[in-house]
Amino acid sequence: KNATMKVGPLEVLLCVTCAIVMNKCEGVTVPCLACSYTFAGDGTRDRECVTDVLSNAHTKVVNCTSGRCYIKAVYAHDYLKLDSLSRGCNFDTSDSDKCDPPTSMIPTCQMVCSSDQCNSQHGDIWSSKKHDNGDASLAHCNHYLVFVGLFFCVGFQTSICRTVN
Repeated sequence: KNATMKVGPLEVLLCVTCAIVMNKCEGVTVPCLACSYTFAGDGTRDRECVTDVLSNAHTKVVNCTSGRCYIKAVYAHDYLKLDSLSRGCNFDTSDSDKCDPPTSMIPTCQMVCSSDQCNSQHGDIWSSKKHDNGDASLAHCNHYLVFVGLFFCVGFQTSICRTVN
């Protein structure tokens, strides 16, 4: 028997929806805040980049084609002092938030997120992590992917694999 697959409007809609979602999640340009801080002297110069980034005169809004913003904080041994901080676009492949163990020679914390100016919180990530209840980075894409998954399941059960003899 020669079986062929019939493509109906549900399958076409599924393909179009997948294309839109993949473009939305992969090709997003997100506005992120960009500034830097380096501890020098008494540590007050550009400290607003750490504590109140929106009030910092040197903060810029940059459009990140990676779709991800970041904060990277570098500390002295045992997280006793914040030595430097940078905010901007994350072009690294890592999407995770992480902090090195306090015993590291130069402990570093990184926070990655993917919504408009999501890197605006206080830059002392180590102190913030103690009170953190989790990160919702990439949550907007997850909503789309759940929708597509449910749509696919409904389509799959109704007609996508229907064969005509």
